[in-house]
Amino acid sequence: MARPTLLLFLLILPPTICQANEESRWQFEVLLDNKIIGDHQFTVTDTDLERTVVSAASFDVKVLFLNLYRYRHANTERWQGDCLRSIETTTDANGKSFAVSGEALENEFIVTTLEQRNSLNGCVMTFAYWDRDFLEQPRLINAQTGEYESVNVREPQEDTVRFNNVELPAYRVQLETKKGALSIWYGTEDNRWLALESITRDGRKLSYRPVKLPEIEMKTRLSSIGY
Repeated sequence: MARPTLLLFLLILPPTICQANEESRWQFEVLLDNKIIGDHQFTVTDTDLERTVVSAASFDVKVLFLNLYRYRHANTERWQGDCLRSIETTTDANGKSFAVSGEALENEFIVTTLEQRNSLNGCVMTFAYWDRDFLEQPRLINAQTGEYESVNVREPQEDTVRFNNVELPAYRVQLETKKGALSIWYGTEDNRWLALESITRDGRKLSYRPVKLPEIEMKTRLSSIGY
């Protein structure tokens, strides 16, 4: 009798229990004028029903023993296809606090910050660097401030990105916003996000150098030892 009972139990389990998760991880060293100031990590988990993106950033700009600038950021996003379903972020930018909460309803996306509440029409996206399809959007949600920013994308340029002592063939895309420009690198072979660079308000270079990349990490490691 135990076997039929166990079979019946398995048949009525929710289908999500049987779904396999596919996880991709990015880890970047963050540099200011080529000096390491922290790191930013992204984990993207896919199931048959949705995609969950969790990221965390930690920067400290120091001179001798003085901490001149401290930045902490945590973000969780849920997606269905290319449409953002929800977002929750908190940020401490050198003592200034930001919080963003968003949820998709029927035909709108509601974004709530510490200052205001806005309604956005239809399917929206954030600056989802890990998914190059975000470059097709004319406007994007800033995960730190909640602003719905207009963007412009320039034609990609051939380039390379160094990872695990290997020069990966890449292309660089420049994304322009009202606050400045971002350079984003993607792999030529698989469109994987590889690196990022921007210029701060005071003219300093902020760059993301890859430490861990999904799937590419093993491929380049094998090629570097002759396989």
